[in-house]
Amino acid sequence: MNNQEIYAKIEKNPANAYFEQTGKDITADLATLPVNLHRGLVAYMLLGIRPGSFLRATICNDLQRAAFTADDISKNYFIALARFRNSAMPDSCHGDYSTLDEWCQWGGLIGRGDAA
Repeated sequence: MNNQEIYAKIEKNPANAYFEQTGKDITADLATLPVNLHRGLVAYMLLGIRPGSFLRATICNDLQRAAFTADDISKNYFIALARFRNSAMPDSCHGDYSTLDEWCQWGGLIGRGDAA
């Protein structure tokens, strides 16, 4: 399956696409977050697609930037995003901006060959 096909699956059902590629069910983890963040998170984890400014700041522990870029819905989910980051995201894809840049260059779990 190529990246375009994987991305199409992410658009339809992010949790299912993640499960198909990794064997890990993150449905319950995603359910703690607003739906508008699901695609961005899964596309970043699987394919290394650079997320929007709020998710990027959150992934990189830049709380000040995250606070300034959060929309009216997302601003209520800082704690849930921190929990998601620590429980559902691969350790090697979050922490700071250089880690995020490397993850995107690798092409996420798919590019690294870490998917099932």
